[in-house]
Amino acid sequence: MRSEEHIMIEPRTAEVGSAPASTRVAGAEPVAAELSSPAPSAPPSPVRGIVWELIDVDAYAVTCDADTVGFVDVVGSVYVALAGPDYHRAVEIAQATDLESAIAAIVVARS
Repeated sequence: MRSEEHIMIEPRTAEVGSAPASTRVAGAEPVAAELSSPAPSAPPSPVRGIVWELIDVDAYAVTCDADTVGFVDVVGSVYVALAGPDYHRAVEIAQATDLESAIAAIVVARS
């Protein structure tokens, strides 16, 4: 009969948008684990005056010259662009595969 081994798992924390987190198992090589949320950290804005910030685990607010112009919801691997100054009344205008494209759709809808 084989003796039982006790395996300790130490999760390593990772910031949202960083490279996939890794999990360390005692006596084993590190194993990569994917993050559940595809939400990246906010890169530089593609349009001057457009700023976005993470307002919830899966939602961004998009502002232009300090006025809220829309929101982006992260649903799985899809970024849903919502136009409007109030989240609860914002209207879906596009779906994209990346944050920048969703923000661009909001900027175009604003014009």
